[in-house]
Order: sequence, then C-alpha cells, then structure tokens
Amino acid sequence: MKRGFGSVILIAAAALVAGCATVPHRVAPQFESRLSTIKTVALPPPSVKVYELSAGGTREQMDEWSETARHNVVAAIGKRLTARGPLAIKPFVITLSKEFGRS
Repeated sequence: MKRGFGSVILIAAAALVAGCATVPHRVAPQFESRLSTIKTVALPPPSVKVYELSAGGTREQMDEWSETARHNVVAAIGKRLTARGPLAIKPFVITLSKEFGRS
C-alpha cells in the first residue's frame, strides 16, 4: 500500500514540475543580422491613464498626471531602445480620414 501511494505522489510531482519547463525561444535565422540593420523605430503613442483613489473608494482620472506619465513612458522606452545602439525614434502619428471628423 505504501509503495502504491509513493508512486502516485511521484507521478503527481513529475506532472507539476513538467508544467514548469521552459519553451525554447525561437527566432528567424536572419534575426541577428537584420536587427543590426534597423536604424529607425516608430513609437506609437502609449495609452497611459493615472487615477487618484479617494478615501471613499472613488476613482478620478488625473489628466495632468496622465500626460506626465505618458511622457515618462515614451522617454523610458526611447532610452531603452537607444541603449542598444544608435537608433532614431520617430513618433507614430495616427491620422484619421475626414469621414471620421478628423484629419
């Protein structure tokens, strides 16, 4: 009886550990050579919202804080990208056609 119970525990432990195995990272064969040729990166505007939570539990979006946080996120991403080499960071400008009321 003890031997059967020990086997069950061993199988259960093996099943749990097998779920923790890492999946090998796969990239295209030309990844490294193509990565070194990239000189310009387009950065879309991130959506950053900062809220103030009152003692009563109500949330209020703080527009000024959100704008500051958005600038900080863009600066941090730009700093991280340029640390890899000389990259030009260009903002990705979203334009809508006139039928949507914006241009």
